Amino acid sequence: MCVWPSALNIARDRVFTAPVGQAREQGNKDKFSRLTRSTFYRVVTGHAFIGEYTRRFYPRHTREQIACPCGEPIETVEHVLLHCPRYTAESI
Repeated sequence: MCVWPSALNIARDRVFTAPVGQAREQGNKDKFSRLTRSTFYRVVTGHAFIGEYTRRFYPRHTREQIACPCGEPIETVEHVLLHCPRYTAESI
């Protein structure tokens, strides 16, 4: 499991935990969509629908279900965010 640096936690708290209702009352738009915020929280809490999650919560999984399509045996959050060639800036 990936250990998140404290700087990331501080950034997360500043960006994602501002009261949405309060921002709307002041006429400000939200910085991120609901989909973006929910995806971020899934990744941080380890509940993103990737191989690592499947391996933990579905004991009768197959190797194909937990492998990354790029060939990595287990698709982890760290792999997807930092190492996977499918999600590099050049391929997006």
